[in-house]
Amino acid sequence: MSGQKYKGSEVGLQLFPACSGIGNISIKLTLDAGIGEVLDQLEYSSVHFNLPRLVYLKYSESLPKQYVISNLNSVVHAHFEVGYDENELDERELCKPMLDVIKGVTNCEILFLSGLSLQALTTGDFALPVFKNLTRLKLGQRYIADWNSLLLNFLNNSPRLESLTLMQRNYGRRTDDDELDDDCLLGDQPVPSCVSSCLKVINVKNFSCLRGQTDRVVYSLEKANALEQMIIHCRQRNSEREDEILKFPKASKICSISFKDRK
Repeated sequence: MSGQKYKGSEVGLQLFPACSGIGNISIKLTLDAGIGEVLDQLEYSSVHFNLPRLVYLKYSESLPKQYVISNLNSVVHAHFEVGYDENELDERELCKPMLDVIKGVTNCEILFLSGLSLQALTTGDFALPVFKNLTRLKLGQRYIADWNSLLLNFLNNSPRLESLTLMQRNYGRRTDDDELDDDCLLGDQPVPSCVSSCLKVINVKNFSCLRGQTDRVVYSLEKANALEQMIIHCRQRNSEREDEILKFPKASKICSISFKDRK
């Protein structure tokens, strides 16, 4: 296994050539500028991926104007944590490049999308691809209207999903008003096949007992027939609320619920 990391401006406008001469060697690639650096440095740039033997891709960089995906078919683990100036949400095309790079890794088994990545995706109309091999999904969360619709979209397109991690926002004062009203009520929608048949582990990070968070916990417990573990990482421990959650109806007779302090 070989690995390569590029920091900051090293990624620039670099074109990543096909790795036709490396035999059966698998490749890891990390593009990491750090979220604290300039977030719009690739605003007018194109990033081209042509890495047919790449198995691990971590992209923690500013979102470019476009991704050109020639070949990322071998990627098993994909991690996207894009950055951009949120003041330009109405001025930049963010949905298309984000959707394009997600479509490039549809063969992956493990996928992480940060809150900013998902926010970029939801700035326009999009149709997610089917992730036929995906077993582990980790989603960040920001102020996204129709969050439940977005979550269901991923669940419906991940038929083999076994592990789901939901990372709530972890800064600022939080109230129920922070979770925008969602027209999509989870309980009113058809249950995704992965939820009813193969979802085994759910991690909820930074749980604060907000209405939307609690609704998703209730939904998961009621619908996930194969669920073995639900792990809730609490922003602040509340024994009374935890006791209530432990009493929620569960579709799976072997499901255990545990509470942990937020890391």
